[in-house]
Amino acid sequence: MADLKVFEALGLWGVALPSGLTAQNSAGVSAVTAVELSVLRPLYQSLIADIPLAGVKLGMLCDRPQVELAVELLAQVPGPKVLDPVLVSSSGFALLSETGVRLMVAELLPLVDLITPNLREVTALCGLTVRGPQDLKRAAEAILRLGAKAVLVKGGHLDGEPLDLYLGPEGLVEFRDRRVEGKDPHGTGCLLSSLVLGLVLQGRSWTQGIGEAKQQVTRLIRTARPVGQGKPYWDLRSLKVDQ
Repeated sequence: MADLKVFEALGLWGVALPSGLTAQNSAGVSAVTAVELSVLRPLYQSLIADIPLAGVKLGMLCDRPQVELAVELLAQVPGPKVLDPVLVSSSGFALLSETGVRLMVAELLPLVDLITPNLREVTALCGLTVRGPQDLKRAAEAILRLGAKAVLVKGGHLDGEPLDLYLGPEGLVEFRDRRVEGKDPHGTGCLLSSLVLGLVLQGRSWTQGIGEAKQQVTRLIRTARPVGQGKPYWDLRSLKVDQ
């Protein structure tokens, strides 16, 4: 739902394929049930028969068959494609099997224009552990060697001020920010990747889109509100982006 609200705020019409049903709340994820391909395939066909796709943002894929379907379908879609490789929930729950991750690396990664892993996802994808800012460039280079066209390594979980690093056709670009203390909302990666895709669809370059998206995410972190017993939630009603 957050992805669709982001696209709406950008003046875009978003459509979605639900890959999984999750048992989760503000404290974390406790179970995931993958949506069967027998459901996903006709859902996709129904959507594209009605609305042409201008671009794609991929998030959680629950099992190897879903990765296989994503590879099949993504090859048919024009326009920019962003992969937010949601492999492990923020509470530590594994969301994709090792065989699914291997297929993602081998066949899905080369089909997307930008992948946006956090530090835990970098390790799952290429086996490299990022221990400090000095490792971010090495991690980005490792992801590119796997076949990615461009990568944004998100270093927000490192100590110190947040530092993300982009590496791709526009070169190497660092994105620095000030940490918002006491706030750690659920779904930061989903929000960021959807904003980047939407802004690129509006005509920004990848690095321009990333820079603007990060500014919006930082502002939304500041206004996130506690609702349950765990992480605060975004107040996306305040999301306004110049079009």
